[in-house]
Amino acid sequence: MNIELVIGITVVITTVAAAAVTWIFATRKTGRLDAEIARLQGENKQLDEYARKLEAAEQKYTELHDEWRRLREDHKRLQGVRAERDEQHNKQLQQFGEQKEALKKEFENLANRIFEQKGKTFSETSKSSLDVMLKPFKEQLDGFQKRINDIHTESVKGTTTLGAEINKVRDVGLKMQEEANNLTAALKGSSQQRGAWGEAQLERTLQLSGLHEGHHYEGQESFKDPEGKSKRIDYVVKLPDGKHLIIDSKVNLPDYDRAVSAQTDEDIKLALSAHVAAVKRHIDDLASKDYTNLIGMNSPSYVLMFMPI
Repeated sequence: MNIELVIGITVVITTVAAAAVTWIFATRKTGRLDAEIARLQGENKQLDEYARKLEAAEQKYTELHDEWRRLREDHKRLQGVRAERDEQHNKQLQQFGEQKEALKKEFENLANRIFEQKGKTFSETSKSSLDVMLKPFKEQLDGFQKRINDIHTESVKGTTTLGAEINKVRDVGLKMQEEANNLTAALKGSSQQRGAWGEAQLERTLQLSGLHEGHHYEGQESFKDPEGKSKRIDYVVKLPDGKHLIIDSKVNLPDYDRAVSAQTDEDIKLALSAHVAAVKRHIDDLASKDYTNLIGMNSPSYVLMFMPI
């Protein structure tokens, strides 16, 4: 802590104390001495608290100053150690470079001697042994060439056969595409055809689930409502204890097809909105028929709506 700050605080405390004594004598005459004494005692307690804080701050400052001196000495020592290590490292690098250069020259000399010796030996023996060494290799090349020619001939024959099979597959694909286009056109053109197709898909789903008509489910059954009107249900699944589960098929293809074939995000959004509205109309229509209250129907208070798309 700065000594001038300590002296300044001490002068302030002394001045405040002197002023307090003077003020006590001045206030004794007014009859408020006890109250002022209590107030001054409170201020003295505050001054004592400030003095304690000042003493703690001075101690903390001394500790931090000692720590700073210690860290500065450690820093100087580490700088010296690092300088010594850098110097040793540079010396080692220099020695390594010199050794590397010496080894390089020695290796070049050794390689030149080996190549020179081997060159003389090869020139003496290669002329007589080269034909013997290459003869088996030439025979293998001739056999390999013959095998390539045979494979090429077989490949040409196989390619012709494969081309005929590819044409058959293409014809089948074109036929399937034509049938799919015809089915799509039919489903787009008539709501009755779409309904019949949806009912066929629903029955196929029931059959793939392991159910058998007449035993596990009934299709296209008519029931009477409480008013005596007949209502036809697509399919009724028979549950244990004589209970039923109603399933009705609904198909909404045109708006869905427009959404799939749309080219812009705006067209997709409009088509999907129309599709959602159509599905909502199907739901409302199915709910309005009140199938669960038909005479002879023992079904929960809901109907399953099947959509093949």
